[in-house]
Amino acid sequence: MTTFKKAGKIERVKQALKIEIAGYYGGEPYIAATDVPKLIAGEVVDIALIKRTFNEVVHIGKAGKAWITKSGRGITFKIAGKSYISPRYEVEDVVTGRMQAARLSKIVDEDDLRRGLQTTFNDPRMIYA
Repeated sequence: MTTFKKAGKIERVKQALKIEIAGYYGGEPYIAATDVPKLIAGEVVDIALIKRTFNEVVHIGKAGKAWITKSGRGITFKIAGKSYISPRYEVEDVVTGRMQAARLSKIVDEDDLRRGLQTTFNDPRMIYA
């Protein structure tokens, strides 16, 4: 059985979407401003990973992908091998400016919880997996 656990939020930064995940220190995942309309239209888009060093040098890489769920009511984010989901209407409201942030939930398998498997990003090996 699958459950959902609060994991963070999605905010609009200018025209892009910033994905904030509690406990994730691998960088800042973003959906580019040019990809936001594509995502809302139903396309699979890339999630960029922005890393800043101590001297403000910026590195941009790939963090994962985002797509609309089969039901059409949610948006799935696959980041660093973990799956997250957010209500589609909330993400659309963030894009249009009606909401400040959308909820982001982690998809957790109860079997993994019973076995005691890692469910957060506190293991540094999981950041780049």
